[in-house]
Amino acid sequence: MSISKERLEELEALRTKLDVSFDMVSSLVDSWLPPPDPEEEAKEEKEGLIRQKELTKSIQERHASRYINQ
Repeated sequence: MSISKERLEELEALRTKLDVSFDMVSSLVDSWLPPPDPEEEAKEEKEGLIRQKELTKSIQERHASRYINQ
């Protein structure tokens, strides 16, 4: 299915509007919340990096095992 150039431009404009709306809502919600605790923020960032490394390792192991089992 081919999308016309006009339709593509309409969809891109809609995406831009949604992005702007999301940013506005995020800013509004953030303004209601207390400022983040630097220690808690650092802890969450560290945990996120650990999860990312574990996920990457798991994916690499699965990928490697597919080649070994072939």
